[in-house]
Amino acid sequence: MKRTFCLALLVLFAFSQEKSTAFYGGVNLNSLTADGFSGDMSVGFNFGIRYSKYEESGFAFTASFDQKGWAESASEGGITATATTTVSYLTLSPQFASTSANGMYFFIGPNLSIKLSASVKVEALGASASQDVSDAFKSIRIGAVGGLGFRNERVIFTVGYDLGLSDVADTGGAEFTSKLSSIQASIGIFL
Repeated sequence: MKRTFCLALLVLFAFSQEKSTAFYGGVNLNSLTADGFSGDMSVGFNFGIRYSKYEESGFAFTASFDQKGWAESASEGGITATATTTVSYLTLSPQFASTSANGMYFFIGPNLSIKLSASVKVEALGASASQDVSDAFKSIRIGAVGGLGFRNERVIFTVGYDLGLSDVADTGGAEFTSKLSSIQASIGIFL
């Protein structure tokens, strides 16, 4: 009888927790940190789904498409060429999330990004050319994400930082540091 009562109590508490799912989209301001290289920031986008198990605080999970990258420019003989590298990822992130009574939202956690594609686009003299460079990047990127925002019953606004912890360039074993990080801003709608 005690076991049945405890099991019923556990199930009651598990199903009484507020659950919420939101679809979101936003923008990434990306940068690359690499040995002897300083690229310009580039703009990418993100969209995905966020699931929160608890209304006040607890576990949250996001799955998103993230577009990261960087740009670099060079001039010679009055001609400027710009190369923009874009790496697209499927990012999975279990997080701890907390919402205060006034709607302020805080989140922090690790993330695992799986490379979907990578390309470089070179522009000069009004012409452009693109090339697939997927082989130049590792399949997995590890990072950490944290941020703040505001949420209510219908919408969530967040601003966060995605810190790249693992090298993204596939250098064939050569020692070379290359980490992608980004500032992210997004808005989501709860279902």
